[in-house]
Amino acid sequence: MNSMKKSISLFTALIFMFLVLSPSLALDANLTDTNQTIQNITTLPPLVLKSINPSTFNTGDVQFNIQIYNQGNETLKNLIPLLSGNGFSTSNIIPIDELSPGSTGYFLVIGHFSNPGNIELSIKVNSQAFLYNLTVNSNVVQESQKLSQELIQNLTIQLSDLKKIYSLLEQELTDKSGEYDVSKINLADAKKYIRDTEAAILVQDTTKAQANLALAMEEIKDQQAKMSRVTPISTIDKIKSNAGTFSAIAGALITFFAVYELLKKKSSAVVTKVQEKIKKD
Repeated sequence: MNSMKKSISLFTALIFMFLVLSPSLALDANLTDTNQTIQNITTLPPLVLKSINPSTFNTGDVQFNIQIYNQGNETLKNLIPLLSGNGFSTSNIIPIDELSPGSTGYFLVIGHFSNPGNIELSIKVNSQAFLYNLTVNSNVVQESQKLSQELIQNLTIQLSDLKKIYSLLEQELTDKSGEYDVSKINLADAKKYIRDTEAAILVQDTTKAQANLALAMEEIKDQQAKMSRVTPISTIDKIKSNAGTFSAIAGALITFFAVYELLKKKSSAVVTKVQEKIKKD
């Protein structure tokens, strides 16, 4: 009987202890959850990327700002973003010297987009990293200017090569003149087209330059074909072609001797008269 009373007393004591300690255990559990929540709040990333303005660009040099927000409880200093993306390069960044809690700041970025398309820009500030999608369109004017410059360079190279061919043809004409019948060779038009091409390239008129270059090529090709068919001048033809020259030279010589003889006779007459006058005196 005594043993049963002791067992009941022990059981009662255990129930009492459980009832007393249960609220304390529950309170400890709640405090643990609260501390964990507070810890989670304090460890939130301090910076939030709000926006990039503008977010649509043309290829080429660009300028935009990055809006950043400090959601932490500490003042952040000397914030400098590191940016990277397909075809993007940075030339200058104006950082944020100081950003207090609950404040918004702006990074000013100056850079260059080389490639069109949807570009994912990677932004890293301190230990935080962000991704932001941008749209980059092809700069039609810039592409047109680039193509025009490439065409001008190509036309300049072609013109330089053509001028060399023209110089060789001109030298061949000089060498064959007098020995070959080159009367049908005329380089005047080719020379004019070359000069017109040079003038058009100088003012970057690619349409006119292409047209004149094509005409110059065609004209030189035609004159080259004629040059390949020239025939040597025969001896008789040489004499005939030089007959006029010989006649002119002969006429000049005859005139010279006739004048010489006339002057000689007049000189003799004057001397005779002088001598006669001396004798009379």
